Amino acid sequence: GREYTVRLERYPTVLASTNLWVAKARVRIAAYSRYLDTIKLRVKWAVTPGAASVHDVVKVLDGHGAVVDWWFTACSCKQRADGQSDQPSSSGGVYVTLIRGPATPRGGVKVLFYPGGGELVGAVAKDWVPWPLIGW
Repeated sequence: GREYTVRLERYPTVLASTNLWVAKARVRIAAYSRYLDTIKLRVKWAVTPGAASVHDVVKVLDGHGAVVDWWFTACSCKQRADGQSDQPSSSGGVYVTLIRGPATPRGGVKVLFYPGGGELVGAVAKDWVPWPLIGW
């Protein structure tokens, strides 16, 4: 990644400035399998190694934008256990199993990567799964 400084100036005075760290991030649905009202997704992510954080998060959102699953990329878990390593993970993958109920919104899911665990989206998975054809 690279670091940049953005400044708002009224020459010669700097009114405000901030530093930005620019890196590459990718999240994707690598594969899926469907069984009746259940779908299993293989979700993978990668981020520039120097930019990975123990707070990076991947979220799975339903067709209405509600979070249906999430995890820290450092441990592929929702809560790190005591004594668990606080090492960031620059790449990895998990399996996510979703069950469709009567109230499950149609339109499939979206998978997003959030660097640092904040609300800024760093990457969005390409939506290649044929959701309507598989009844989701």
